[in-house]
Amino acid sequence: MTQKFSRISNRRSCRAANCLTDTPSILRLKVNFKSRGIFVAGNNLSIGAVARQAGLRASALRFYEREGLLPRAARSGGKRIYADSILERLEVIEFAKECGFRLEEIRRLLHGAPGERVSARWQTLVRDKLAELKAQQERIAVMQSLLERAGKCRCLDVSECGRNLLARRYEAGTL
Repeated sequence: MTQKFSRISNRRSCRAANCLTDTPSILRLKVNFKSRGIFVAGNNLSIGAVARQAGLRASALRFYEREGLLPRAARSGGKRIYADSILERLEVIEFAKECGFRLEEIRRLLHGAPGERVSARWQTLVRDKLAELKAQQERIAVMQSLLERAGKCRCLDVSECGRNLLARRYEAGTL
């Protein structure tokens, strides 16, 4: 044991006295100190690197974080540091945006009930979105018909136009 101890001991030279002494290394622990950074498993990516790889602006990442779509980023030296898995989450967010989902809907997709599968959340959101799109399609068809009628207008003034519109509503029984 003594030989092992002497091998790991700290050799300090006393230059002034020209002597060599073996003294054991003593590790003093400093408790209650603050770390300068947080270790993130995987590749540590800066906000700029994530933005470039995802094809977004850094401000979009900060916005997503503020809105609860992204988890709060770890910090190192005051700068956001992300694991490379953040790119997968951003891809889901961008896909959901392309599908027309609003922020609240995307938030529900990303943060379901404990134990709830993401596929179940997708199915619920998709069913609701398809119903919403069907209602919009019906509204668009009505608007298109109204615009085509308005395009055929031959009225001389607003009063005549108003009288004709009122007469049509009266005939249709909507008045």
